[in-house]
Amino acid sequence: MTGICYSQANVYISIGVDIKSATFGTKYTNFKPKPDLLFNFGMIGGNTEVGFGYESFTAIDFSKYFFNVAHHFPLYLDIGNTILKPVIIASIEPTIISRDGMCFGLGVLPFTWGGNLAVRYELSYHFSVELECNALARTDLCYYYPKINPTVPINFSDYFKILYRL
Repeated sequence: MTGICYSQANVYISIGVDIKSATFGTKYTNFKPKPDLLFNFGMIGGNTEVGFGYESFTAIDFSKYFFNVAHHFPLYLDIGNTILKPVIIASIEPTIISRDGMCFGLGVLPFTWGGNLAVRYELSYHFSVELECNALARTDLCYYYPKINPTVPINFSDYFKILYRL
């Protein structure tokens, strides 16, 4: 059934950047701007989206591999003579965290969960832009930075993404 549902799906690839890390930095980079990149592949059928992706934050030797399942809430806004059709997207994200190229560090559980809330706007048939807020339980931070994070923190990242529909 899934194969039939997604045989007519919109398929996309995207690249994104964490806005805060790229402009102001984080406490883990001593507030120096560093790129934190996000790469996605996804399929949309109806109001359901599935995808997988990879994040690379080389400044702190962090990467993650994730799978996400999302639901789309389309909006239709009539502002004057202009119709806008943004989409609100809510998703869950099982994730594997990798530090220093290893998924299994000493005492670090690499599996965790995250959630996303995004607003996507289609610029043309092929291109869309998206603002995404990601909340992720960072099991690696209490291991690598125990003085800063004695317990597992929930980290928030805000991404600006450009999507290309294939």
